[in-house]
Amino acid sequence: AKTSGGATADQIKWSEYKSEAFGYAVSHPASWIVKEQAGAGGGPEISISEPKNLAFVTISTFFDPSIKSADAITASIASYKDSLSAKAGTTVTNFKTGSVSEDGVGGFITTGEFKISDVPFRFEERGLLATSGRILIMRASAVLQAYDMTTPLMQKFMDSFKASQ
Repeated sequence: AKTSGGATADQIKWSEYKSEAFGYAVSHPASWIVKEQAGAGGGPEISISEPKNLAFVTISTFFDPSIKSADAITASIASYKDSLSAKAGTTVTNFKTGSVSEDGVGGFITTGEFKISDVPFRFEERGLLATSGRILIMRASAVLQAYDMTTPLMQKFMDSFKASQ
């Protein structure tokens, strides 16, 4: 798929963002704008936006000391699904969870739509929760008319996520 500039996701220049505090790195299109601010969950919230604000990816990090087991991860994901589905102006069209791995990490992938100032956006969101209490949520969003052309970039972005030790 071609991006707005006519290039494929593999043909554009990519940069890497690293969070030492939360131990992860992601790649993003070099022309996109990175903003870091304090997040509601105690960790940084990173927003990486397409220059015309047609698309953006946010990465939010949280720490919840009550998440200490696979059951707690499963319950937290179910609670998050319920709260996301109940959020005014948000429609969840798909929500998939995976089993908690032997190393204590579980996750989800969801898609849907929401509005910012009455402008509809489509999103894909991925969450990772660990029995250490660490939570990471990535949301790739684009205005409806730009979704198809920005999806390959946003998926490559989210697929580039890697935890560092």
